[in-house]
Amino acid sequence: MQGTVKIRRRNRNNFDPSLRPQGTFAVATNTVSANKWAVAFSVPVVVRSLPVDWKVNGASPTAWTLVDPQHITLTFATNVAAGQTYVIPPGSLSVRTVNGGMVAAAAGTF
Repeated sequence: MQGTVKIRRRNRNNFDPSLRPQGTFAVATNTVSANKWAVAFSVPVVVRSLPVDWKVNGASPTAWTLVDPQHITLTFATNVAAGQTYVIPPGSLSVRTVNGGMVAAAAGTF
């Protein structure tokens, strides 16, 4: 009695994750604008939620405004002024580039 021969084929309906293109990282340029944190990016970004992990002197933002695809403004409960420190953490999921990349981590003073 002969057994049936099974033909093994790869699933062509699923996309191979190893072939997925890498997202572009956005580099942020930080300035103070009307007592708010104005952030300009090197590539267009999408803000998915309030970036509470982005901090100025340890305080999280209370609101954000999308000025255009490459600029956002973050509002804080306290005034943002020159000489204060800011932190953009690595891997923040709230602000992403349009092709799936992230914003590069940064820290410094205004």
